[in-house]
Amino acid sequence: MKTPTYDAKKATMRSAGTALFLYSILSLFTLASCSNDPIFSAIQNEVKLKDPSIEGTVSSMIANAGDLYAANGYVYCRTAGTGSWNKISLPEGAGRCAKIASDGTNMYGLFTTKEWTSFHSVQIYSGGVWSMVSGLDRVDQIGSGNGRIYAFAENTGGSSEHTYNAYVTPGVGSTSFTATPVAEGIGMPAGTAGDYFATTNAVYHLSGESAESIGTPGGGLCGIVVGANGDVYTANYGYAYRWDGSAWTSQWLDLENDPATGITILQTASKHLLIVSCDEGYGEVILDESTGALGSYISPGSVSLSTTDHEDQDQYESSIELYNISGIFAFSNPVPAGDEYVLYVSVNHYKYNGLWAYYDQTQTEWNRE
Repeated sequence: MKTPTYDAKKATMRSAGTALFLYSILSLFTLASCSNDPIFSAIQNEVKLKDPSIEGTVSSMIANAGDLYAANGYVYCRTAGTGSWNKISLPEGAGRCAKIASDGTNMYGLFTTKEWTSFHSVQIYSGGVWSMVSGLDRVDQIGSGNGRIYAFAENTGGSSEHTYNAYVTPGVGSTSFTATPVAEGIGMPAGTAGDYFATTNAVYHLSGESAESIGTPGGGLCGIVVGANGDVYTANYGYAYRWDGSAWTSQWLDLENDPATGITILQTASKHLLIVSCDEGYGEVILDESTGALGSYISPGSVSLSTTDHEDQDQYESSIELYNISGIFAFSNPVPAGDEYVLYVSVNHYKYNGLWAYYDQTQTEWNRE
């Protein structure tokens, strides 16, 4: 009987081969878990993606006169919030639409030349025709608010820091901005809503012909919304904030320190939520139905109060939660018949970019528009 022998060289080679195999498998799982283009989760929760109607980065969405509009450099309209997205022609000489806003009756657009940094005009869209809005020769941002349009132009007063002046249109259908700014030397504009606008580090209240700061709840603010009872909300990477007319309160956001990129509010018969998008997916804060107070933070699909149904949580986690979301928009009107709301997000991804949506009843899965 031959005595078994130990070949150290072969054993070492076998061990190395086994280690390499295990390392390859672990690396594959690691890449799948860290990548924004998931492998295994996508197979497990596969949803056939639609051909995209609106690609790229969606800078803004508005409801205006019963229709929905979206801008991604071009302008699209969805009549009555249903059916196809149809492209609207840009004004003569304009190359891109940087942002859209509404005074409640009319849509306005901020346009550049084919170079994004070169201002072209602000124009009002009425009767299918674009018309120039006068008063400013340079505008960097526009926003909607309580029957008016806000405009923000860089302050060229000689300061080494980039500051802005805020202007408004006098009322519905205006074709000019006020000559005198309502606020001067403010920070980077972050959003507008009702009689309020936010910079990245402060919130302002417009009263009459001037706007005054109501405080700095935190830095890195991503936008602003106003609730049905007049409460004001904003957010950053760590907290959601509420202004009740006299004081700021806050609620921690479990966004894993991801930068907040957008904010919207949804108040319907069944949903009372402040919704904040971030570098990966979005988070929600429950609002008290009667007082508007900030409640607890929830993850999409985790409870019945969420915008994403619990049965769709896995599909959300294998798609939207893995993507950079640059903006989020909730609408309860106009929406397709049978739906209480539709939630839209702007996805930044090398392969799956563009506008995505989740419908309360008629499309209970995240998919491209």
